[in-house]
Order: sequence, then structure tokens, then C-alpha cells
Amino acid sequence: MAIFMFSMAGIPLTAGFMGKYFIFANTIAAGGRYTILGIIGIVMSIIGAYYYLRVVAYTYFREPDDKPVAGKEDWGLKFALSLTVFGTVFMGIFPQSFYDAAEESVQELRQEHQQPTAEVPADDNAVAETK
Repeated sequence: MAIFMFSMAGIPLTAGFMGKYFIFANTIAAGGRYTILGIIGIVMSIIGAYYYLRVVAYTYFREPDDKPVAGKEDWGLKFALSLTVFGTVFMGIFPQSFYDAAEESVQELRQEHQQPTAEVPADDNAVAETK
């Protein structure tokens, strides 16, 4: 659970950090009012990280209850959690291949939905001849 909370908080070397990094870097690079939105997003992420890390601290650093935990070991659940933890950390360490795949799909969508533009003649004589 701690790995997933770290990812949601945007701790480096997790997929959540890379996602936030790409979003905020691109909004700030866009300039204008997007820079302000990027800065607001960063501040909100810091505030959110406080709440995510409080859950981790409460879970791991409080005194345990005296009640025994009932239940059997579920190997399927452990396997699924192991895969998702691996994926979260792997995407945080090697994000470029996932970023490239997402960028490629966005480019395809842009091409499909791009409005056709009219050609403007570069020659002033061409404009005069059409009148």
C-alpha cells in the first residue's frame, strides 16, 4: 500500500511522479495562463502529498491493535499486488517508452481531428490576378 500512496503523492521513481512531472512541465512550458495553472497544480500536489503520507504514517507507525488478524494467505492477491507494484516502480524508472506510446496515439488523434486549412497565396500578384 505504501508504494501506491507514494505514487499518488508523486514521490520520485514512481509512475505517479512521472505523470505529474509530464503534466506540470508541459503546462508551464505552454506559457501564459497555463503557467499559473501548472503552479497551482504543483501546490495542490504538495498539499495532497501531505494527506497521502499521513495515511502511510498512520498505517505503519502507530501501535498495533491486540486483536489478531483473521484470514488466510491469498496467493492470487499477493501475485496481483506484486505485479502492480512492479509496474508502478517500472513506469517511474523507465517512463520514456510509455510516454512515447502516448504521444504517438495523441498525434494520430490530432491528425484525425485537425480542421483543413485554406492555402494562402504567397505571391501578391496571385491575389491581384484572382480579383
